[in-house]
Amino acid sequence: MSASSTNTSTPKGTVLNIQHFCTHDGPGMRTTVFLKGCSLRCKWCSNPESIHPKPELAYNLNKCIGKDQCGACLKECPESAIFSVDSDAKVRINWDLCTNCGKCVPVCPPQALYLFGREMTVEQVLDEVEQDGSFYRESGGGMTLSGGECQLQADFAAALLPGAHQRGINTAIETAFNVPWSHVEKVLPHVDTVLHDIKLTDPERHRKWCGADNTRIRENIKRAYETFPNTKFIARTPVIP
Repeated sequence: MSASSTNTSTPKGTVLNIQHFCTHDGPGMRTTVFLKGCSLRCKWCSNPESIHPKPELAYNLNKCIGKDQCGACLKECPESAIFSVDSDAKVRINWDLCTNCGKCVPVCPPQALYLFGREMTVEQVLDEVEQDGSFYRESGGGMTLSGGECQLQADFAAALLPGAHQRGINTAIETAFNVPWSHVEKVLPHVDTVLHDIKLTDPERHRKWCGADNTRIRENIKRAYETFPNTKFIARTPVIP
């Protein structure tokens, strides 16, 4: 048996959300897979929960039924980061102590505690994406990887995209290109449409508003256009009020 046939390991990725019936993330009707992790810090970020690369604990105070009726999370937290207050008996989170381990999530009956992001396999993602296959065929749509910055999870993206192609699904990514070129080389060979940002042209203004200058971004864009001439590129500039 060859070495390649014995290697059954496939990369897992951290997925923030899978959103169905999207119409602005590439041609046709799309299913957009949002991956966690971003290398920019844009002042206008609409998905700040996607910035951190790992799953993060979230808490909806209104859903909490209080320590008197439940209190299971108080016992489950290994860091004692969850505590209660006498004013309303509902729990609170000491975010300085919380390690985002997620152990409190499954013991919370009203789902007041939940995670932004979950680890998924390639097959798990593609099985959900493929549920919308009839819409892709009718509209010319497919799967779009977004984020965060989807190319930060290059190994996972480079497994997801050809997996989609094998199932007859068109592929697209949304990217800011602020990643090492080695990531781009892994991902772009499997992409039909690249929707990329040109947020600002001036490096210093880009640093001020996006948390990093755009030198690497501009280099990657130029190199990508030259290296992948058969790929469709769509440049987009956000208009911020």
